[in-house]
Amino acid sequence: LRKSCLKDSRMGKRYLNKVFPAEFSEHIQRGGKILDAGCSWGRFGAILSKHGCNVYGIDPFLAQLPYWVRISKENASAHFIAADAQKIPFQSGIFDSCIMVGVLEFIPDDRLFFSELKRVLNPGALFLLQVTNRHSPYTRFTGRWIHKEYKRCYTLDEISQILKDHGFLIKSISGEGLKLPFLNTFFAICTPYFRT
Repeated sequence: LRKSCLKDSRMGKRYLNKVFPAEFSEHIQRGGKILDAGCSWGRFGAILSKHGCNVYGIDPFLAQLPYWVRISKENASAHFIAADAQKIPFQSGIFDSCIMVGVLEFIPDDRLFFSELKRVLNPGALFLLQVTNRHSPYTRFTGRWIHKEYKRCYTLDEISQILKDHGFLIKSISGEGLKLPFLNTFFAICTPYFRT
């Protein structure tokens, strides 16, 4: 996936359409500044910057630095900073949107992150969040979380309440799984992830 996203923007676009809801994909096409909180090696920065967005990825792990340098050289609109999502190093109100995919579970103080996020987002900005569903059959049957390093997992009610407490309006909730029409409902229930 890493090599494909770096080499082929068409593959990256298909990946975006799989991960992001249509509403967010349409928002992305209009450009703007996007915060990628917990950007890892920079997959979304590599893809989104090729589609006209200014992407600012933050991640505390400097092991990703070689990928950040490569992506930034190829895409002037991709920027990466080693930073903690609990203390976002940007001015208030500068981002049009934020994505956080599979990261919130690792953050020690999730409420501190949401306060910081609210600070750096413009009013009306879109936020895409993917988190692990604590009530998924995977977790229930195995008794384990997907990653042993997780600080916590969430129920739908818990993550919804946290978002509401910080002034976010939930526009849509969906599950991630196989995209077969007759199995959509089944896999939306069984997947270990849901995103809001």
